[in-house]
Amino acid sequence: MFDWLKRQLSGPPSRSVAELPKPSAEVAQLTNAGQVIDAIKLYRDQNPGVGLKEAKDVVDAMRGRT
Repeated sequence: MFDWLKRQLSGPPSRSVAELPKPSAEVAQLTNAGQVIDAIKLYRDQNPGVGLKEAKDVVDAMRGRT
């Protein structure tokens, strides 16, 4: 019973950065300018269905922080 509850609370597993859509030039520009939060927001706006952690992982990978 507890395993089922843990799965329900944890949500779907995160996808790896390689499985996610490539960031646009606009996202890269914001990332390079140090506007990380704006880059994450824009990436999520451009890619519906991508979660916050996944978008952060993509931006962090662009910054070399994987």
